[in-house]
Amino acid sequence: MYADHFQLQQHIRFGTEVVSLEQLSDDGGRWSVTTKNMKDSTDATTLELFDAVMVCVGIGNAVIPTYDGQNEFKGQLMHSIHYK
Repeated sequence: MYADHFQLQQHIRFGTEVVSLEQLSDDGGRWSVTTKNMKDSTDATTLELFDAVMVCVGIGNAVIPTYDGQNEFKGQLMHSIHYK
């Protein structure tokens, strides 16, 4: 429902494996992304360039890293898995 509400479906590629992801140092920080269509029986890959990437791995185990000064933070620490 979240993706529908914010019209994100058009930007999502289901059934796609990210084979490699690399930030390019000579292209203003753009990202080189190589993907493979999992519905295709060949090993063909596609390379595309993007200005930014989002890593959205789905629901799993919430891991919140620790960092210096964390105990001094007065706000709420929340993992995205708990966002609704």
